[in-house]
Amino acid sequence: MATRDDEGLASRQLARRLRAEIEKGSSYPPGARLPSYRQLAETNGLARNTAAAAVRILESEGLVEIRGTSGAFVRSPPGPATGPNWRLNW
Repeated sequence: MATRDDEGLASRQLARRLRAEIEKGSSYPPGARLPSYRQLAETNGLARNTAAAAVRILESEGLVEIRGTSGAFVRSPPGPATGPNWRLNW
């Protein structure tokens, strides 16, 4: 029986593409709203729940903030690390 590689999941592939665009900053600068799950799904030929899973991956990495029914917004990169207890959330 074949095993499913998580890296090959459509949600992870979409998350990688969105992450690259966020890191470039040209398509989605800090504060920008990501397209809706429906728009992401239609644009990428995916189901809406797959698009939502991709955005949740980015949220878990600290790249976006999901604001209820307002959508998902790109977070600002963390400031410079200071002090002994800083953590990298990016």
